[in-house]
Order: sequence, then structure tokens, then C-alpha cells
Amino acid sequence: MPLVPYPPLRGTFPSRGRLTIRGYRHLKCGEAATRALSPCYQSKESAMPYVNIKITREGHVTPEQKAALIRGVTDLLANVLHKNPASTVVTIDEVPLENWGLGGDPILVARAKNQKK
Repeated sequence: MPLVPYPPLRGTFPSRGRLTIRGYRHLKCGEAATRALSPCYQSKESAMPYVNIKITREGHVTPEQKAALIRGVTDLLANVLHKNPASTVVTIDEVPLENWGLGGDPILVARAKNQKK
């Protein structure tokens, strides 16, 4: 079942384990808690940043280089967008050359064309 965004949780907590949201139906406390913690119901300001870096799997990228990329991207988001470094997620995917293309050609063909120019 897809999650549908609800308005921010406001209201009173009646005594029988239900949450009253002003102008909306009653929810069980468990449902209200799930919605409050779900990213679908959080404002854009509180959303955690997610950055995915894709690089070709040629040469050898060391764990130290990957750590420097992760640290650099995290610092950049903190400095420019004022995002919380503790909630910033950075992933690095290494893609085999045969799965990388540019301009409609596999990357090795595209590089060969570029060198001829």
C-alpha cells in the first residue's frame, strides 16, 4: 500500500490510544508514530540528504580516496546547504566500463572518437 502524505501531526492525545489530528480522522498511536517518523511525512527541511557517486571501475580507488569523497561531499552539503552531517548519506558505486556509456556509445568507443577529434 503506497504511503500518502498527511498534514503535520498536531492535536490532542485522547485517553483511548488514539491521536486526533485537527480536521482529520482518528489514528491509533502506533500509526501516528509511524507517520511521524516516516520520511514521507517529514518536511523538506528535516529530510536527510542522500548523495550517490558513480565512478567507473578502472584503476584502483583506495578506501582512503573513497573516505575523502564521502567527507568532502558531507562537508559541502553542510557548508552550502546547512545540512546536518550526521544525517547525510553518501554512497559510492563502481560501475564496470562495459556498463558505462556516453553520447550513445560505450565509454571506450566514445573516448576513441574524442581522441580522433
